[in-house]
Amino acid sequence: MKKLLTLVLALCLVLSLAASASAVTIGFSQIGQESDWRTANTDSINAAIEGHEGWELVYDDAQQKQENQIKALRNFITQGVDYILFTGVVNTGWDEVLAEVNEAEIPLILVDRFPDCMDKIQYAAAFGGDFELEGRRQVQWAGEYLKSLGRDNEEIAVAIMEGTTGASAQVDRTTGNLEALEAYPFMKKVAQQSGNFTRAEGQALMESWLKSVDKIDVLIAQNDDMALGAIDAIKAAGLVPGKDIIIAWPAR
Repeated sequence: MKKLLTLVLALCLVLSLAASASAVTIGFSQIGQESDWRTANTDSINAAIEGHEGWELVYDDAQQKQENQIKALRNFITQGVDYILFTGVVNTGWDEVLAEVNEAEIPLILVDRFPDCMDKIQYAAAFGGDFELEGRRQVQWAGEYLKSLGRDNEEIAVAIMEGTTGASAQVDRTTGNLEALEAYPFMKKVAQQSGNFTRAEGQALMESWLKSVDKIDVLIAQNDDMALGAIDAIKAAGLVPGKDIIIAWPAR
């Protein structure tokens, strides 16, 4: 939540400095509401914008579909908004439409997830976390906790529950997860699949793994909603989360 508050304050500062003298219209293309964190992120940014006199918000929920975001960005251009806030559902495929935003000379502010074409486009600001570091810390926490329990002489089975395939959070957290595992040779990856950052899919995936994977000692879930869904599945299977299966997810 601290990161979320910092993000909102920073956005307000950037927009206030740029638009202090006049009313502005701000287009916000959000990926959707796949998690509780995302919902809080959306609500906080929207409330911050709507709370400023003279600021008009044009909000678009892409429902986790890239084609909806591309359409929204082009609609923002047509409407002639003054600023665009953008969180991309995936990393790739934005070159053309973001170039169109630049050609329209609309300041672009990147929020939370960053496209892979950042070196080719112009943007006024970018606010987000270090997803790769978050991924490393998940595994490091689990590895050090297992050591504290004296379990580093066992072969520990690790399942990695990834987020939406192609999202920067998924790509970078996976990189961090796998890199950190190399420092803990007693931890062996036995499963790796996407739960799409949602609680329902996290639960369904965990249910599937509990039936198909011989043993899971540690679950690395790339967000809290998937972890909560997995906890529901673990409990339903008669196991104790945190004891039978240790669970780590990134702090946000």
